[in-house]
Amino acid sequence: MQQAKIKPFTGKTSQPSQTPVKSQPDKRRHRVHQRRVVVLGTLLLAICGGGAVALSSSHQALSESTAQVTHAKRDLATHKATTAALKVQVDQLKNEDYLAKLVRQKYLVSKQGEVVFTLPGLTNGGMVTTGH
Repeated sequence: MQQAKIKPFTGKTSQPSQTPVKSQPDKRRHRVHQRRVVVLGTLLLAICGGGAVALSSSHQALSESTAQVTHAKRDLATHKATTAALKVQVDQLKNEDYLAKLVRQKYLVSKQGEVVFTLPGLTNGGMVTTGH
């Protein structure tokens, strides 16, 4: 019996491999494709760069406005405290007893039989009164 000349298929060819030579249209198509990739990559890089610059400038503007808001809130708190103190002072000046005491304290006027001592560092202007 003769052996069959059939061999199992392994996917390999028995002929020596030859490197195919690219034709001119293939080379041209490849070059055009590379140019398109470079141009699109450059365009993408420019768009990303512009976005980064815009993001940076908006972040800086946000930081500045946040600082201004903080400063304005601090000023508002100071002005509110000043306004409250002035309202209290206005209410006190409407009181005749307080007004009389303030005039006596500022101009060192005393009542009949009252002795006024001025001492530095006291909270009421340094005035100590003693009466008979």
